[in-house]
Amino acid sequence: MQTDPGRDIGNTFSRSWQLLTSNWIIIVPGIIIGIVAGILTALIVAAAVPQIVYDANGMPTGMPQAGAWWTLALAPIIGIVATILSITYTTGMAGAAWARGTTTLADGGEAFREDAGHVLMAMLIMIVVGIVAAILAPFTLGLSVLAFLLFFIYTMPAAVVGNRPGMEAVQESFQMVMRAFVTTIIIVLLIFVIGIVAGMIGLALHAIPYIGPILGQVLQMIVVAFSTLVIVGEYLKLRGPGVPVTGTGGSPTSYTPPPPPPQSPGPTV
Repeated sequence: MQTDPGRDIGNTFSRSWQLLTSNWIIIVPGIIIGIVAGILTALIVAAAVPQIVYDANGMPTGMPQAGAWWTLALAPIIGIVATILSITYTTGMAGAAWARGTTTLADGGEAFREDAGHVLMAMLIMIVVGIVAAILAPFTLGLSVLAFLLFFIYTMPAAVVGNRPGMEAVQESFQMVMRAFVTTIIIVLLIFVIGIVAGMIGLALHAIPYIGPILGQVLQMIVVAFSTLVIVGEYLKLRGPGVPVTGTGGSPTSYTPPPPPPQSPGPTV
């Protein structure tokens, strides 16, 4: 069993950036899925609005017609499907990138076909636990929410890359965090800082007419892909070398950590 290394976090982040810069296609599924889901949701809302009766002031009067309820009910379903697609594609491609150094959309498709059910069950468990953590937040000064974010960080890599069913993925994530507690806290904090900085840049980009929001969305997906690579990379390190990595567009391959960078020769005497 591995103990908390607190060790090569810098190597995980640098290698993740190298994998992202050589595999920009990792950000593509999230962008496409987000655009399609947004368009479908807008169409659903547009279809439901005429079925709602308004008064002279534009305020809804009474209950919406039954057709409006059925139409609006499709919106969260689309959101759930889009989330599962995005998670499986991005996580599966990240696992393949760490295993082979390269990845394609086929890796994401393979991950979706194999592990969509695992991701859905893990999501449902996380939603229930997240609700409990939110209820307890006022009594724990927010520590319950922080613990939720910390101990579930490896759940999706376990469900997709590790091919674990929902509850097993949750359990494995908890066990890994307990083994590498300090390392995981540092990773969470660094990802949080990166997200804050990217969010501020994204707000500034929105001031650019027309292309600003598009650039902000692309930046957001870059951060998501990079964070996924970091978390998947740390997950694979905690599982150890030679572990099968599923969702790699065919038969599972084994993860082997990259060799350490060569040491520069010391001064000769």
